[in-house]
Amino acid sequence: MSDLMRDRRTQRVALVLWPSFVVGGIGTVCFFSLFDPATLPFSDSLLPFDEGRLGQHRVLVYSAGFFIFWTFAAASSWLTSFLQRTPSEINAAPPDRGARQHRPLTPGPDTDDTQGSRSDAAAAGFAHPLQMLLAGHDRIEAQFGALRDLCTYTKENGCDGHARRVAADVMDYFDNAAQHHHDDEEIELFPRLLRSTGSRDAERAAMLVAWLTGEHREIDAAWQVQRSLLERIVRGENVELSASAIERFAAFYRGHAAVEEQQLLPLAAALLAPAELAAIAAAMAQRRGLAATG
Repeated sequence: MSDLMRDRRTQRVALVLWPSFVVGGIGTVCFFSLFDPATLPFSDSLLPFDEGRLGQHRVLVYSAGFFIFWTFAAASSWLTSFLQRTPSEINAAPPDRGARQHRPLTPGPDTDDTQGSRSDAAAAGFAHPLQMLLAGHDRIEAQFGALRDLCTYTKENGCDGHARRVAADVMDYFDNAAQHHHDDEEIELFPRLLRSTGSRDAERAAMLVAWLTGEHREIDAAWQVQRSLLERIVRGENVELSASAIERFAAFYRGHAAVEEQQLLPLAAALLAPAELAAIAAAMAQRRGLAATG
């Protein structure tokens, strides 16, 4: 289970238990302000009434009453949460996070067969924006390699000038190029894909876009953790990077990239018209202060 899925489940549990806890407390106060525990017919069967233990008797009945109210309120909250699930949550499993495959996009009816393979992606230019996104995955993967090397280097050599330069380069890439990559998808690709899907593909596209956008937020959060350590290295502090944390970050990103490469981008290649792809290319180039070619 990914960290994102765990976060979503934890959030749902909190949304059920916390409001029901408050409602259970309010219900307990309201009920026992009207009824004395010592006078309730069922309380004596739960705890035999004893004048000498009246205070303890009441506390126990108050506690039992609170948990009863909390249970009923939690059941109501859970039923509300259950009924609010979207069709995608009910009918569709999370996207398959298979291994990344170095293969070309499958051209759709409105795409150009000359787009080339992944190996030609870097040379394709902004004329082929989907190939540029594919190439971006490999460049980001290379930065994880730099992080791994930096982790090993600092353990052996400390945070010297070379380590500071590498840390600064990695920060610069993730802060700029990697952020551009996510903006290309969220601002340009995702909205156009959702507008271009017919009824047959609409739910699949909506699920993919929602899932991948959520994973972008998790990737951003994981990067901020690494960035805070790299900042300290740039300042010359002796910081020990965690190889396991870097590998978890890289593994999650590889799964994310696999979903995009095997599901999202082929769907976009099949559905987006040349004019839409040209608009995406122009926006990508403008975001980087360049001119689209093609």
